[in-house]
Order: sequence, then structure tokens, then C-alpha cells
Amino acid sequence: MSLAALLEPSLLQSDRHSLSSCGQMAICPPHILGLTIRWLSGGSYHDIRDAGNFSMPTFFRLLKKGLHAIVSCEELQMKLPTTVNELDELAEGFKNKSTEGVMSGCVGALDGLLLLIWTPTREEASNVRQFFSGHYQRMGLNVQGLVDCHLHFLYAGIVAGGRSSDYKSYQKSSLLDWVENLPPMYFVVGDNAYVCTEHLLTPFCGNNCAIPDNDAYNFYLSQLQIRVEMAFGLLKTKWRILRLPLELPLKDAALVFHVCCLLHNYCINERLLLDEEVQIEMMYESAEVQQLGYIPSDNLTVPHSGSVLRNRIIQRISTKCLTRPELNLQRRNHEEARKAMYFDVS
Repeated sequence: MSLAALLEPSLLQSDRHSLSSCGQMAICPPHILGLTIRWLSGGSYHDIRDAGNFSMPTFFRLLKKGLHAIVSCEELQMKLPTTVNELDELAEGFKNKSTEGVMSGCVGALDGLLLLIWTPTREEASNVRQFFSGHYQRMGLNVQGLVDCHLHFLYAGIVAGGRSSDYKSYQKSSLLDWVENLPPMYFVVGDNAYVCTEHLLTPFCGNNCAIPDNDAYNFYLSQLQIRVEMAFGLLKTKWRILRLPLELPLKDAALVFHVCCLLHNYCINERLLLDEEVQIEMMYESAEVQQLGYIPSDNLTVPHSGSVLRNRIIQRISTKCLTRPELNLQRRNHEEARKAMYFDVS
């Protein structure tokens, strides 16, 4: 009802027009918002129509009205921080998630997601192959998401088809300029699908992981990078329409995803205002666990450039004598040994 009151100006309908067209009073804003939320949560439009006694044209007309009301609401829009005070607030939140605050200066966690769609028509896209992800063998759109420590989306944009890698999609997005123009010592964390810079820190890969200091850095970086994985998982768990390919025109698929992100942020904001933040971390055992419909990045071989800031953080971790926890090492060794049993078929 709080959200319905916020959206009421965009959801109001004329009783006079409704009486003249169908002989009934206009449907009130809470009912329009209710059917929109139920559909986004994975409900069948047949059940929703039966419950509300709507005709099929009426249902889709009201659904379209609800979606556009949410996406056009100024109070619900995602906004990247623009002031030093806002950056400091983000950095303090991530610092509290890091062991002994060793990863101080982080203002966001970045990752990509494959948004599943049905095959576009030739009228919607001249090159249908650009939406096919060879890694997942599915049709989709490449989504770039940036979240804060509370799993709140600061940015969520569809900038390319599923065939594009995370790094190429990131280069096409408006997020690139924002990240690279951050003040000194502020940074965003990402996985190995991205290239390491002074403002985008990524983990070490390959033989570099064998160095103890680098391995410790990877672990403490993953404490922050997992936030975006958790955000995508929570998003797809609450708004279950995203768990299956969207049976929508291509332009409407982007609209539905945007609406889901805005409602995701609204739910988290309300939870924080009520001081009832759920401890979602307990649902995850490690950064490598894939749950709740999260789709990991499909490119792990992008070469890295040097980063002075990354070297400073490694020195800071070494000075504090921090290493990867023993329990985490045991679990990783156990997983590697279990994988070796399956691959050693000779």
C-alpha cells in the first residue's frame, strides 16, 4: 500500500470513461499494482485474470500501465553517487563487510548476468546470433550490474546481446566513464571477466594464484565481490519471471528487467528503513557457490594490466598478516580433489 500510494498519480483511471466503456467503476491503483507484482513474481496471467475477473485485453492494458508507472517514478530511479560524501558512505559499508576493513575504498561490486529471452524475430533484430550465448547455449541479453553492500542496485543496464562478453559490454556502458573517473583510492571490484585498472580491481588468476599474498588478496576481494552475486540471486528469487526465458518482445524484456530492479531496490530500502535487514550472508558458504538462479560470468581469460592500487592493498593485507582462512583452504582442497575424481578417467 505504501508503494501504491507513491504510484497513485500514474495509476489513477477515470471512473466516467470506465463506466461508459464497460459499465463498471475504474480499477483502483492497489489492484493494478497487485496484478503487476503478482505477474512479476511468476504468477500465471490466467490465474490473475480469473482472480480479478479481467478480460485478457484488460489484463495486459493494466499490466502495461503498472510497469510504466514504476519505471517512470522519479523516487524509484537508480542513481550512481556523484559526491564525495556519497562515495564515503558506500566505502564505509563495504569496509564493514571486509575482515579488519582491509579492503577500504570499495564503492561497488560489478558483475554480468545473462537475462534469458526467447529468440528475437527478424523484425526485432537483424542479427539474431548476437543474442546467443555460446557458453550457456541460451538466448539472452548481457546485463551489467553494480551494487552496494546492502545488495542495492546502483546501476543495472542492458547494453549488448548474450554473445558479448562482460568486459566488452562494460566498455559499451555508461558505467565505464563513472568508474574510471572515480577519485583516487576509490575502486569497484569485479571478477576475472574484466581488466584490472586503478579503479576496477579484479582477482589474480592462473599461476599468480599460487603466490600466498595474491591468494590472500583474492579471498578478501571475494568477500566484497560476492555482494553482486547475492544481489542477482535475490533478484531472481523474488521476481521469478526472470528465472525462465521472457516470453516478450525484445523491447519489453528490457522494460521488465528494469522494473524488477527498481522493485528490488524499493524492497531493500523499506527493509533498511524498518531496521529489519535480513542476514542473507548465511545463505552462502563461499563466493564460488552458485545459488538462487545466479549465472556467473562466461569469460575467465581476459589478460590483466597492472594496478598500483591493487599492489598497495596486497601490501596492506600482508602487513596485517592476513591469509586465506584455514577452513576455506580445506573446503577448496576438498572441492578440487572431488573434481579430480571425475576428470581422472584414465
